[in-house]
Amino acid sequence: MAWTLRLTSERRQEPAIPLQSDGSVRSLWDMSTAVCAICRSAATRTREHVWSNWFLQRMDRHGAPPLGWSLNGVPLLTRDRTQIKGSQRQRVMLGICYACNQSMNMTIEEPAKPVVGPLALNGWRGECTREDWRAVGLWWAKVLLLVGHPDSTLENPRLQKLVRWHFESAPDVRWLTDGNGIPDHVSVFIHRADFKKAGTRHELVVPAHVFMDDGTIADCHVLSLATPGMAVTAVSSPGVTIEHPLVASGHAWELLHTPPAGGALQRLRPLPRDVVRFVRGGGVPEGHIVDGSEMARLTALFGYEASSATESTAQPQ
Repeated sequence: MAWTLRLTSERRQEPAIPLQSDGSVRSLWDMSTAVCAICRSAATRTREHVWSNWFLQRMDRHGAPPLGWSLNGVPLLTRDRTQIKGSQRQRVMLGICYACNQSMNMTIEEPAKPVVGPLALNGWRGECTREDWRAVGLWWAKVLLLVGHPDSTLENPRLQKLVRWHFESAPDVRWLTDGNGIPDHVSVFIHRADFKKAGTRHELVVPAHVFMDDGTIADCHVLSLATPGMAVTAVSSPGVTIEHPLVASGHAWELLHTPPAGGALQRLRPLPRDVVRFVRGGGVPEGHIVDGSEMARLTALFGYEASSATESTAQPQ
């Protein structure tokens, strides 16, 4: 499997000696005290894999990645001008506290394992139930929103230098572990991707900022990824509604809130991996609808002046 990327609290009590899932003691050299990327509390953090170890190891056992690295469709090159292609899947690391890591393992990773693993090894082909697809969507939401976190790092120093996939601000992902459920403004869209085809047919301009009715300003975050068989996009857009054209036409699915009742992705029409292009826009008022129309496109692209908006940025509750 290879990736093609497209860009656009309460303190918790920590155990004195955190343990690995297999019961072994975690190296204290991997620990630091700072703000957790998930719950934002000042806690002892460890460098955790955004792509979980179970997933990376399972994929690596079945061979090296078949394709090299590209960003927005452009191959990423070594200093020798050859495309970067590793012998194993690239590791992405992020500082997360022990409590959040354990919580995500129980509520996201464990439910996803029996579904994501077989699908990924089979080009994302396979029959799944509604709850299976929701588990897949939650797993992708966690992965993509943390991959784009400004503090995430790649183990490959060359890729770390070349890949500009970080969001300008840290997304508010406390919902991953606080028990409040998936927010309405977080969506995961997937469609069947054919890597032999190329061409954007729809352009959705997602605003960078949303001027909320209460006077605060919320940030939007979008990250897309394509792998043979599937293209996936995670969107966090507080105060904004995303009306995806492929979902409306039945050629794509939204997995978190309206997953399919059941079925297989391979039954959908194969489309170019970049058939929908998400573009970063300016600022819009709360209630804005992103639907691909020219009016929505121009409003989000050139921004909106809100005299009532405060100067400081604040995440809505």
